[in-house]
Amino acid sequence: MLRAILADQNDDVRAELEGLINWREEGIDLIAVVSDGDELVEQIKSLHPDLVILDSDIRGYQLYQGIRIQPDDTKKSEKSNGDFYTGLDIAEHYLPFRQFVRFLFVSSHTDYSVMKRALRCEAIDVLKKPVQREELESALHTVHQFFGSRAQMEAELENMDEFRTEQYQTGMLSIPDTNDDYSERILSTCNIDFENEFAVAIFAGLCPEISEELSNNNYQKFTILIRAVYGRILTFFRDNGIGFEIRRTAHRIRMLGIFKLEEKEFWLQKYLMPLIDDLERSYEIRLCMGVGSPANSREQLFTSYQNAKYCHELYFFDQKSLIVWEEQKKRKKRTSLEDYEKMQEEVFRAILTKDPDTLKIIGRSIDQIRQIHYGNWQAVIMRAMNYTGEISTRLRRYRLLPGDFYEMQDDLQSRLLQALIFPEVKQNLMDYFEKLLPNVYQNNRHGSKAAVEQVKTYMKENFMREISVKELSEIACVSPNYFSHMFKNETGENYKSYLTNIRLEHAVLLLLNSEYGLEEICDRTGYQNTRTLVEAFKQKYGLSPTKYKKKMMSD
Repeated sequence: MLRAILADQNDDVRAELEGLINWREEGIDLIAVVSDGDELVEQIKSLHPDLVILDSDIRGYQLYQGIRIQPDDTKKSEKSNGDFYTGLDIAEHYLPFRQFVRFLFVSSHTDYSVMKRALRCEAIDVLKKPVQREELESALHTVHQFFGSRAQMEAELENMDEFRTEQYQTGMLSIPDTNDDYSERILSTCNIDFENEFAVAIFAGLCPEISEELSNNNYQKFTILIRAVYGRILTFFRDNGIGFEIRRTAHRIRMLGIFKLEEKEFWLQKYLMPLIDDLERSYEIRLCMGVGSPANSREQLFTSYQNAKYCHELYFFDQKSLIVWEEQKKRKKRTSLEDYEKMQEEVFRAILTKDPDTLKIIGRSIDQIRQIHYGNWQAVIMRAMNYTGEISTRLRRYRLLPGDFYEMQDDLQSRLLQALIFPEVKQNLMDYFEKLLPNVYQNNRHGSKAAVEQVKTYMKENFMREISVKELSEIACVSPNYFSHMFKNETGENYKSYLTNIRLEHAVLLLLNSEYGLEEICDRTGYQNTRTLVEAFKQKYGLSPTKYKKKMMSD
């Protein structure tokens, strides 16, 4: 199910859109409904939705840290002297992240400029107000097609094209690193006797932690060190007659190793391992070296090159000085998303029940993120952000989040984006939960009376959809079996009767104060069909809804 935010400044339009369709039947979890641009930006940052349905003219007036929306300077705020930004500005800002969040506009405009800007934002669609049910359903179908294609693509993607290109390719040693044409030309022209030799691509550099720290804090020292390391590597390959340089950037050097066929079983132990030990000992550093697959023909050279790049990037996951392609092929099957979702349920249950091992359970579930997306660091970062977003959304629904939650979430996201290795990702997440959990546990909701009141409030706010006893017991922080006993003990009736009364009271209001038919009233009161509604209505009021309305209107 996709997660969506609905945003419109007009209360009537917003309410109409919210009730226009059964969102859950359309495969959409409507996680937030907001009324202005500032709140929308805040919710996108904290909840990480898949889809945002918004008015193109929705306005915001504040600029959030890390969300540098640049409004048109011709637009002036009606409630202050500053500029404002619109829904189109928000979508333009998030365009680089369009693989993760898409926008569906509703607009009262018909002018070409709005359509043109929406197209540039790669919006799913622009629906004219008032929005028709069929048009919205059609647009949501397009949304599902897009995210279905994306999920398939990500599942098949073995590795990323480049490892933090913008962050890593800086400084005077830099060569643009987004195109491998130069490397491919070198590989296609090298002279190798494949009857007696084999070739292996090798990527080497300082480990990312040292590289990042030095390049940011002491670039002169970084430059001297990297030149010395590269020089020693080149000298070693030349003196032993085992290959040559393909290319270098500020943070890694690419070599092509050429070895005798009789050395195939022990070339790593004979050459690379001693070289790594010598460099790390001499300069008191950690190296990261990725070794590709052995190439036995010219056609296999570029495959070896791509595999070496992939192995070099795996330092994010495995902080080893030497990562070899042949060993990676033996890796066990990754954790499935189904296993991950089960573990996340276990995490949520542990939080609600104050399990003393909650942090250990959280730690295990974070390790699963590494297994699911092994080889794709960017997917790990996004999953880590979604991880906290999904947990906090459920806690927020139960009003268990602390007041400074959004500040904590912003700080966490900033730290996650700066993480260079998976242990940093895990530590940031663990630090976040170590700070969050005491605040959640201080919430005074665990007494029977307080818990039941919370459940009653939740039922009044969500009676229009299916509500399971498991869901209600989670809110009360008790087991499903105990929940039924506790609810009846506190209220004098079972929770099903209480929920039925809420729905029927709302049905009466709609019956007497609107022109809705029985089918529409069913949709708005949580009943699956008119027969169930009529039977419940007759049992409570002694009359069918139609006769009840006639009687009340005639009195």
